[in-house]
Amino acid sequence: MGGELDLTNIKNAFEELYSINKYKEQINRLLSVYPKKRSLEIDYRDVERYDPALADLLINEPDSVIKAAEEQIREMEFAIPTSIKFAPHVRFFNLPQSDILIEQIDSSMINKLITFKGVITRRAEVMHKVSVAVYKCQACEEILRWHVTREFSPPGKCPVCRKGTLAQLIDESKFVDLQRAEIQDLLERVRGGTPAAKLHIVMEDDLVNSIVPGNNVEITGILRLMPQIKTSGKKELIFSRYLETVHIKRMKRDFEEVEITKEDEKRILELASMPDIEEKIVNSIAPDIY
Repeated sequence: MGGELDLTNIKNAFEELYSINKYKEQINRLLSVYPKKRSLEIDYRDVERYDPALADLLINEPDSVIKAAEEQIREMEFAIPTSIKFAPHVRFFNLPQSDILIEQIDSSMINKLITFKGVITRRAEVMHKVSVAVYKCQACEEILRWHVTREFSPPGKCPVCRKGTLAQLIDESKFVDLQRAEIQDLLERVRGGTPAAKLHIVMEDDLVNSIVPGNNVEITGILRLMPQIKTSGKKELIFSRYLETVHIKRMKRDFEEVEITKEDEKRILELASMPDIEEKIVNSIAPDIY
């Protein structure tokens, strides 16, 4: 879709969605605990029932739709006990086609909202990303602030006097927590000895430290491209990818979802009939330790 979307109609649609009892109650609960909790969770199926066109737009233009949803809730000016402005994240979940594998995620999904299931294999330390950058002009001493988006690049010259260079004021800038992790396909869904596909994910703010390695999750996010890969000092038109996380749902492993072939079933029954099966199981668990 070319050009930037007009957010007015999208914001109006979310104003009506927030008036539904289900979300009025959720907003009221969030107001009572904000900013300890900072996210409003919206079920994609509710959006789809209310406005199918908006649901499609959410999948294909998630940046614009999420921006409109968050702007609208800020502009509704809900009162909270503290002086902090109510500006929660809006996190969508329960998208269709959550059964795709990481190995099936392709270039047609770049910058689209997708969801899939997997297991967390790694989690890095928490870092801190500038969310509002503050600069001071070295010539006219003007103080300038910019909200840092994905497209942000540090300004070269002061836009006021057009002469001085800008020095960043780190202490006056605002930061948001950021954490990287790695997720891979659930092993029970990988067939034929193929190694499980992996994907790097990035979590921000209240999603940080919400998962640990070993967690089975259903994750929703926007597929992004990393900076171009350099080879022999030159930039190639090749990109790696990561997921900008929008929502994480912890899952209890459902053994009914594990697919067992007839051959697997036969082997399990054979093992169950062995008189020394308990000893075999004990000896098969980390045998090098003993």
